[in-house]
Amino acid sequence: MRKITSYYRELLVMTVIFLIEISAIIRANFFYNDDLGRNIEGYTGNAFDSRYMADWASILVNGNSHITDSSPLTQLLACIFLAACVVITAYVFSKGQKFTAMHYVCGTLILSPYFLSNMSYKVDSAFMGLSVCVSVVPFLFRDKKILYYISSVICLLVMCMTYQASSGIYPMMALMLAFLEWNRKDKELKECLMFLLGSAAAYIFSLGFFALFLMKPIEEGYINTSIFGLGDLLGGITGNYKEYYLTVVADFMKNWNILLFSVMLFLFITVVVESGRKKVAAVIGFAVMLVLMLLVVFGVYPAFSLPLILPRSMYGISFFIMICSFAIVSSEAVVANIGKVTVFALAWCFFTFSFTYGNALSQQMKYVDFRTEEVINDLTDLECFLEPGQKRLIIKGDIGLCPALDNYPYDYVLIRKLVPVYLKAGSDEWNSAYFYRYFNLPDVKRAYDVSDISTFTVAQESAYHRILANDQSEIIVELK
Repeated sequence: MRKITSYYRELLVMTVIFLIEISAIIRANFFYNDDLGRNIEGYTGNAFDSRYMADWASILVNGNSHITDSSPLTQLLACIFLAACVVITAYVFSKGQKFTAMHYVCGTLILSPYFLSNMSYKVDSAFMGLSVCVSVVPFLFRDKKILYYISSVICLLVMCMTYQASSGIYPMMALMLAFLEWNRKDKELKECLMFLLGSAAAYIFSLGFFALFLMKPIEEGYINTSIFGLGDLLGGITGNYKEYYLTVVADFMKNWNILLFSVMLFLFITVVVESGRKKVAAVIGFAVMLVLMLLVVFGVYPAFSLPLILPRSMYGISFFIMICSFAIVSSEAVVANIGKVTVFALAWCFFTFSFTYGNALSQQMKYVDFRTEEVINDLTDLECFLEPGQKRLIIKGDIGLCPALDNYPYDYVLIRKLVPVYLKAGSDEWNSAYFYRYFNLPDVKRAYDVSDISTFTVAQESAYHRILANDQSEIIVELK
């Protein structure tokens, strides 16, 4: 059995594969949401979400407390962390055996389609990748109980203080590993259950410690970390799970859903065929394992009264697909060879989608720049805009996606979700931060309402927008 330290070649190859996969994202050079604020102000901004280690990591990477755009260094680090996660996971499931081409194929599944959103962040991508990596590190010490539990607590706390969306990875890994060891008769049921109970205790202790002593409550904003009351607990959590999984099905293309179902079918056949237990017991064990994994795939988020149901918080499903694929690839059953074909097909679909997405970011940014330039050119010609004093400016409507992306078929749901529109109305900070803060507009203040719409007259109009103004230095830009 090879030692994990001898897998440096596999780590390097997996890192290169991930870099190729996100090359279109890097080439797009796109400031993704929070990047807009951090690039222009230099703040870390993660302690608000109790992600203290994320702030420390950002300062360490930048070599300064003023955060700057250091991409693609951050994205390279994220690729290294993801590659380490893949190598560790493959090592644990294959028991240190030879790393095959299919292991690399399976590894690509963790990046797409949801984690592409995380890799788009120039600043945050590195520690998001770190949170994924540390979640699997304890399983290297699976057979050394004390070291396993100590490393579990430490790594889970690190995960909580970097990016909590990874909170489903550790329990999924434990469940899959315990089931496979029992199914192949490597270990008896009692030993596997004790492993799961110990892992659950470490998990609950770590997250409980974080929640009680380290977490800052977030009661307003895009997420609410308060838990449902006893009367609403079952209904609330059930509703959240329903919304999560309906979102996954809706986000995935039709052929992705078909291939994913095929992967799960071949996983079921594979574990039953190669089982060292009675077939009925194997079927029941698989069903229990699958249900439990689907319950923890999104971590603790389904228990929140207002969970974060966005691609960047749902990559637990990508890890779930990856370890299910690893279970097929690690099998010696003949039927697993057919399963490998479906795994490869799904991985290829995700792999090619990453290039589509990266290029979509580039096309959209060109369109945003063009529409922004059109508005600013017309604004600077207005007499009221040239006068001294503060101007209150409000944006109405939005530019939407560029024509190329807007013409994508319905199946490309994730493109519409993942690609931001940086010139539109709304209270979201990033809707028009690029317009207001990146072009040094003189004495312009962002407004959300006006005093009296009847006082406005049309000051400028083009095929793309209409500009209205009044005597109180208020300006409305209506996008077409």
